[in-house]
Amino acid sequence: MKENSHSYPVLDKVAESSPDYAKNVILTDRKNVIVIADEAHRSQYGFGAEVVKGKTEADVKYGYAKYMRDSLPNASYIGFTGTPVELTDKNTRAVFGDYIDVYDMTRAVEDGTTRCENIVD
Repeated sequence: MKENSHSYPVLDKVAESSPDYAKNVILTDRKNVIVIADEAHRSQYGFGAEVVKGKTEADVKYGYAKYMRDSLPNASYIGFTGTPVELTDKNTRAVFGDYIDVYDMTRAVEDGTTRCENIVD
């Protein structure tokens, strides 16, 4: 790929069981790569190892976030989510950094995108 070219590949649930993951393949180490993850709260976790037991053997696997960062180590990451997660092993802000913007229900009602109506039993 030329140095000043643009590419827009779409990665959608790449299988962690792919042999390439075991090799820690670096797709590119360029710093001008931006990864944009939609629904970031769903799949972008798993920096720690997890043992997955099979029928005859066990495998050590990581989550999608580790595989992405191993493959694109110098990329910038932006995650879009309407439901950020803050749990011990899954934390959207820890993976993507601080919020760029927050569009919550209060703003949606204020700008007329969402209507708030009282429901009476």
